[in-house]
Amino acid sequence: AEAQLRKRAEDAEKKEGDLKDKVKQIVEAAKLREQEVRGKMADVQAQNAELQAQNAELLSQQADLEAQASATNSRSTELEDANGELSAQLANLQAQTSSLHATNTELQAKLDG
Repeated sequence: AEAQLRKRAEDAEKKEGDLKDKVKQIVEAAKLREQEVRGKMADVQAQNAELQAQNAELLSQQADLEAQASATNSRSTELEDANGELSAQLANLQAQTSSLHATNTELQAKLDG
């Protein structure tokens, strides 16, 4: 009976040792996995920072382009206004030219006549 108890105690100690070894392995594996996850998290954070920097650059470029578009639209309006003024002046000069031509024709007729 004593030998049986000793055998059972030895078996129990062996099982306890095996379980402690398994626990150590699980803890080590968990630590390695945690390091991997932390490394990946750091990579993701670095990529995120890079993307935020790119986004800021793109927003800056967009603002520049919007400012250029606004300036171009303003200049276009100025040019359209100037074109309208020039068209009015041209029409006025054409009317004066027609009037002068008519006067010239009358005077030529009187001289010839």
